[in-house]
Amino acid sequence: MNKEQAEIVQRIFRLCAESGYSLKRIAHTLNSEGVLAPQPQKGRFSRSWCLSSVRHVLLNRKYVGKTIWNTKRKLRVPGTSKRVYRRRPESEWTRLDTPHLRIVSDELFAAAGRRFEKVKRALGRPGQESSGLIVGPRRYLFSGLLKCAECGGSITLVSGRGRNGADRYGCSLHHQRGVTVCSNSLLVRRDELEESLLKGLSESVLKTEVVDYAV
Repeated sequence: MNKEQAEIVQRIFRLCAESGYSLKRIAHTLNSEGVLAPQPQKGRFSRSWCLSSVRHVLLNRKYVGKTIWNTKRKLRVPGTSKRVYRRRPESEWTRLDTPHLRIVSDELFAAAGRRFEKVKRALGRPGQESSGLIVGPRRYLFSGLLKCAECGGSITLVSGRGRNGADRYGCSLHHQRGVTVCSNSLLVRRDELEESLLKGLSESVLKTEVVDYAV
């Protein structure tokens, strides 16, 4: 890690611990300033920041000179060829002191950790940010089928605590990465969108003549 990357990491910890920024606000701030994420991922927006990339920084003990590995194991899902990762007991982890990798003090790391845990406990829902929104891999009626016309990203189910607490659909890239990645801020109530889509399907795709032709 070079000096510029180290300064970005240090800033993320300060924004969380000292300024009280949420993961989402940190990601939006970095993206608005054109700061590239240090760990490239697959996809069109691989160098922009999202909640998970900020979370990875804040929970990474490498930045306080502690390297840990062997924390997960790969298991086969019974009856399939699919493999999944599962967390190992901490007694099986391998730890190594790597002081030459330290770029954050123990005090700053601990302060950021306390802030992170405080927000999680206050909200009581995994994946939720202080904005009151959840953007995550939840399964829903049109899961994986909806795309944002602005950026091509996925339209996902976004749960909110608005006036009626209704679930809403929105662009995942806009809500996780900010307006500089996607400007589409539109939110649509889940019940209204699904009702409209189902109605459209029943009126076109599921017409008797269409079904007869297909079969």
